Amino acid sequence: MSLTRNEHPGRGEPVVRAIREIAKFRCKTISLFEHIANIPGMSSAALTAALRTSHETMPNVIITGSDLSDVIAYILSLRESRTKPR
Repeated sequence: MSLTRNEHPGRGEPVVRAIREIAKFRCKTISLFEHIANIPGMSSAALTAALRTSHETMPNVIITGSDLSDVIAYILSLRESRTKPR
């Protein structure tokens, strides 16, 4: 015997809500990373310093080695082109 959504109305709604919240969070995070990537003067060195420095209002997350390099590469990959089309 198989159950269909119609036999249990609303059963999938919490999952749908959770997926929507994850999508909203992901969009906000990507938008924030894009903003950081496009700050004038932002570089690999600047991101390394920022990510290795403790911040009073944030949790102390330690990212090291290739994970740190990967995060920095990802953020910098979101940088908009600095050249303007002619």
